[in-house]
Amino acid sequence: MTKKVKFTIWGKDLDPAAVSQMEDAVSLSVSVKGALMPDAHLGYGLPIGGVLAVKDAVIPYAVGVDIACRMKLSVLPIPFTGYEDHKQLLRQALETQTNFGVGEEFSRPRQHRVMDEDWSFCPVVKSLKDKAHKQLGTSGSGNHFAEFGKLSLARDDIGLKAGEYLALLTHSGSRGAGARIASHYSKLAKRLHPELGKPLNNLAWLDMKKEEGIEYFKAMELMGRYASASHE
Repeated sequence: MTKKVKFTIWGKDLDPAAVSQMEDAVSLSVSVKGALMPDAHLGYGLPIGGVLAVKDAVIPYAVGVDIACRMKLSVLPIPFTGYEDHKQLLRQALETQTNFGVGEEFSRPRQHRVMDEDWSFCPVVKSLKDKAHKQLGTSGSGNHFAEFGKLSLARDDIGLKAGEYLALLTHSGSRGAGARIASHYSKLAKRLHPELGKPLNNLAWLDMKKEEGIEYFKAMELMGRYASASHE
């Protein structure tokens, strides 16, 4: 550890536990700069809503357990006025095109070019390809969702005329594959940094100039493309 670098707090009356976590994070020898967003709250190692810049390093736990978790808004060129008439059809679409729940997968895997990419660059990623293929397009559990709603455009935008349109908002990440990758490399980072006691060991990092850091970063980027594919 070294002298703590400064970090910016955006907002007021933030959770003291989140501030304390950020103070720990900026005390790492690889830390360069940090910030806390107005919605910051307690996380695993790094606060949710915390931003940490590190030099030549990557922190698996800071990236997150659900690598590349995201939301996507898909706007359909369909007037919202028809929502009530097609509610049952839309419900059926959700029930057949995604699955919810821990470990859920499709009996007939979805096809996407992300599954044609190289998943053999390291043993842990290679071992997860079949499971990831079966879970492609599923939503998982927790706070993940898929929900239809109304988008109002006050003016012509995104290739549509001003008006009210049917939209689909989805929230999911890299499913079981991302979680396994996060767990594997977090444990590896902790083994490489035994000098970090609890709770700082949740911020253990991988060197981006060494094989394990390069390998994790490649896996992380693949999980980003995989998570994106699940929203398509």
